[in-house]
Amino acid sequence: DRPTEIRRRQLFERMPALADQARAELQKNPKQAEAIAQKLNLTYAHADRAGFGDPLPVIGVNQQFDQAIFSAGVGTVTDVVQIPGNRLVVGVVDTIFP
Repeated sequence: DRPTEIRRRQLFERMPALADQARAELQKNPKQAEAIAQKLNLTYAHADRAGFGDPLPVIGVNQQFDQAIFSAGVGTVTDVVQIPGNRLVVGVVDTIFP
């Protein structure tokens, strides 16, 4: 269906700018991740006590994102990371458990 393909292409072209916007807003208000995702019509996922290599909600297991999130400090927003399925993710660290 051509209209569906056009919408998909337009969304794919907007994804990097949308991810950058989400990251910028998260840097200003890292504790508002869920509200920012809702405002931008993005998927929000929360992982509680996840360890390196653990599957994360919505993301699954992704070594590149693990490296970004587990090298970040509390209150840090990761860079935008591309994961399989042409998806982009950004993470915020709110707590570190020893």
